[in-house]
Amino acid sequence: VEIAPALPRMPRIENHPFFAGFEQHYSADPGRIREQAAADLKLMEQFVGQLDAQRRAGAGKLRGASSVAALADQRPFLDGHVYVHPAAPGARYELTVLGDLHGCYSCLKAALLQADFFAKLEAWRADRSKPEPKLILLGDYIDRGMFSYNGVLRTVMQLYLSAPEHVFVLRGNHEYYIEYQGRIYGGVKPAEAINSLYGHMPGEVFEAYMRMFEEL
Repeated sequence: VEIAPALPRMPRIENHPFFAGFEQHYSADPGRIREQAAADLKLMEQFVGQLDAQRRAGAGKLRGASSVAALADQRPFLDGHVYVHPAAPGARYELTVLGDLHGCYSCLKAALLQADFFAKLEAWRADRSKPEPKLILLGDYIDRGMFSYNGVLRTVMQLYLSAPEHVFVLRGNHEYYIEYQGRIYGGVKPAEAINSLYGHMPGEVFEAYMRMFEEL
C-alpha cells in the first residue's frame, strides 16, 4: 500500500441540491420546533426501517463462514450489526471514509463535495464500468460541534436513505446513551448534544434517538 502526500482538492461545485431540503436550525418558536421534531422523528423511523430491512435480508449469512473467501459470491449485506462487503471479481470501487465529525456539519458537507460523491454515484448508475462509489461513515457524528443533530446526523440519515447500498453508517462511542431514573445520559463526556435539547424536544424524540443508536 502506497500512501501519497495530502493534496488540496477544490470541489467541482460549491453546493448540491441534496443539502437544500434539510439545512435548518432548530427554531425557538414552540410551534415550529414541534414541526421540526415531527419531521426528524419520521426521518429516524424511516432510517431504522431501512436498517431493519437490510438486517432481515442479511440475517444468517455469516453463519458458518470461516474465511473471507467463503463470502466471495455474496452481495453486500448486514447480518446483525456486522456489515460485509465482499469485492466482486473485476469490480472497481472508490471509497470515501469519514469519521469523528463531532457535529461539524461544514466538514461533512465539504468532504462530500470535494469527493464529488453525488456525481460519481450518478455516473456509476449510468455506466456500471465506472468505479462504484462507497461512503463509509465511522461514527462519532455528534457532540462538541454546534450541528450534531440538526446537521450531521440528519444528513447522515438522508444519505443512507437515498443510497442504502452505497452508504454504510457505523456507530461510534459517542452514539451511546444510557437511561437512568427516567433520564437519558451520554456515555461519553463531553456529550452535550443530547442535553442541549432538553426542554425543547418532546420525549418521543429522545426515545427515537435511543432506538436508532441501538440499531447501528
